Amino acid sequence: SADDIELSNGVARIVGTDRTIHFSSIAKAAKNPDDLKGFGEFVQDECTYPNGTHICEVEIDPDTGVTEIVRYTIVDDFGVTVNPMLLAGQVHGGVVQGIGQALTENTVYD
Repeated sequence: SADDIELSNGVARIVGTDRTIHFSSIAKAAKNPDDLKGFGEFVQDECTYPNGTHICEVEIDPDTGVTEIVRYTIVDDFGVTVNPMLLAGQVHGGVVQGIGQALTENTVYD
């Protein structure tokens, strides 16, 4: 039964045995591309929020007002991620958007 299968590190294993098969072997055995599709839904009972901090060191020329970002450090705890490359892109996009708002869009905070 499905309850007897453990999925870990790209391998399916029958619980309590040494019988395993790699996901790639399962995919190669599919006779129809539709056999490789999976569907499901996960509903989280409570909200989750990432935690982290961003520190931006800037230098501002007092004569011209030209601002230079000297160093930008990010520390985030997202927990387990499904697609690290997509997550990195989202962080980079958020950083660039924040820098743009702060330095070029005349965003004012009271």
